[in-house]
Amino acid sequence: MASNKINILLIEDEAAFCFSRYHNDVVINSEQYKKYFQLYWLQTPAEAVWLLDAYDELSIKAPQDILALGLPPEILIFDYRLSSPKTKLKSPKQASNIVEQLRTYLIDKGISVLAIDEYKQSVPSVGMRQGKDKMGCYIGGTLARAFSGYPCAAIPTTAKGKDDVKIDGDDADFFEWINRKYLKNAFDDKPRQTPNMEGFINYGIKIFREKVIDLINSGLIRIRLYELELLSRNPTDAKLLYLSISSNLGYREIPIAGLFIDTSEDQNAYEETAKEWAIQVLESMFKNDDFLKAKEIAKIYFESFYTQSKISNARQLRENFSNLASHFPEEDINSLTQQEKADLLALCNRFNVNLGDVTKNPTSVKIHTDSLPVWKQYQKINDSIARWVVLMLIVRAAQYAQQYRCNETISANDVHKLLNPLPNNLLIDETNNTACTAVGRLKLSVDNILKQEQKKKGLLAVKGIF
Repeated sequence: MASNKINILLIEDEAAFCFSRYHNDVVINSEQYKKYFQLYWLQTPAEAVWLLDAYDELSIKAPQDILALGLPPEILIFDYRLSSPKTKLKSPKQASNIVEQLRTYLIDKGISVLAIDEYKQSVPSVGMRQGKDKMGCYIGGTLARAFSGYPCAAIPTTAKGKDDVKIDGDDADFFEWINRKYLKNAFDDKPRQTPNMEGFINYGIKIFREKVIDLINSGLIRIRLYELELLSRNPTDAKLLYLSISSNLGYREIPIAGLFIDTSEDQNAYEETAKEWAIQVLESMFKNDDFLKAKEIAKIYFESFYTQSKISNARQLRENFSNLASHFPEEDINSLTQQEKADLLALCNRFNVNLGDVTKNPTSVKIHTDSLPVWKQYQKINDSIARWVVLMLIVRAAQYAQQYRCNETISANDVHKLLNPLPNNLLIDETNNTACTAVGRLKLSVDNILKQEQKKKGLLAVKGIF
């Protein structure tokens, strides 16, 4: 069931607007939309309640597998009427049958949920004529709330006209009122006399983008920084990529082209909408100045190391000194060329180091040089800023390597050198083998951060971020 498409869960008894007799299933007819969206279907109240209970069990016993099972959906479409299915009831073989797929998974994992037939036999009467019920209202709203830890756009809908769907004085009116804010006032737009899947998707994807910002603000989800930066600067290139959403359920990728499918017919509208949305998300992610402070620190470190400056020039001298000293004590000084001997003596004088100490035991030689100005200024930065500094330096170093060294991989030592360009040890590589804490109380070593980000597939492969 795992897919990088955007998942849609349809709760509809008839689904006539998207049911294909040829496939005997609900389908997305548009080839363009089909590329980016996956459709699942619940046809009866029993199926919907069964899925709700199954989701609860999965949340407790196998939360790490939920996203791979197609839940929560990015878009939830629910009809009010669920009591008069004229369309042929679903079969286990239908591609949209999420109940059957979940049931098979639960059996394999030994997770106990009542059989779907027991739900079908126990659905209570709601005292309404067939076709006049509002069971879907309650089911859809309840499922939307169950999916609250992940962005899910819930769209209530009915084929009835606006005058026919009035529920003033009804319990459903109260239920709508309870969920009005959570569903982004979507209840106000529920009458759909000429429903079509593409229209539902266009409406739902807009709400989904709003829900993403809501959950970013609450800290329940995160999105990779470089994807947002790229989307805010160059949405045309970003359109070919995926947006990575990290939540307490795990990690999920969705196509950016699908995320803005409602603007697909107008490139200018897409660019404007994508940029504006990405900037909104970035602003939500960094309400305080932690990110900007980290960016400032990373810039100083990087430019000190790679650009022509007092520190970068000193670093070059230190590397030359380290390379010459690395010959000892295994080799004799006479193994050096005359030029190398002259250079070594000049560097000993430059850094006030005894030549005899270098030739006897270079690993014990310490050199006192000026520290980077940021070390003292940001000695007590918090762990969040420190981690951002490291990540930004990783990206910058990767970009530099791609541009000048034709090398797309960055080692922990590369980042250690950025954080500590002028170490006290004469032999520079001896310094870089340990986790660096120069940017503050960094609980995660650079090595661990590199491993974590590489597991997330591609932090180091993206250019043009900072």
